[in-house]
Amino acid sequence: MSIIAVVILLAISVLAAVKEWHAFLTIFPYAAFIIFLAGFIYRVVKWWTTPVPFRIPTTCGQQKSLPWIKVNPVENPANLWGVIRRMAQEIFLFRSLFRNTEVEIIDGKPVYGSAKWLWFSVFSFTGRF
Repeated sequence: MSIIAVVILLAISVLAAVKEWHAFLTIFPYAAFIIFLAGFIYRVVKWWTTPVPFRIPTTCGQQKSLPWIKVNPVENPANLWGVIRRMAQEIFLFRSLFRNTEVEIIDGKPVYGSAKWLWFSVFSFTGRF
């Protein structure tokens, strides 16, 4: 479906260039960017508002619970601003790619392995480097 949309947009652009529709050629890139941005925001909001029936923590930090247990606010945020900060880190920095699925117990604490090769490959294949 996406390739069909790209081909249609390309055909419209070529037609506008041949017919010398300067107004269309000026407005078209801005409209495409606005549509992309709106779709991106829509997906993030949809992801944010999706109900989670059974919250299974996939983090390596302690949730806010008893006063004598040390809280990890970055891994398990307890308020709205912490959740927003965590989501922004995940969306823009791909934070979860820094962890591996393997865990080792060192000094009685779980330590997650690094997956920096995976993070590097994402950036190198998408052309962000």
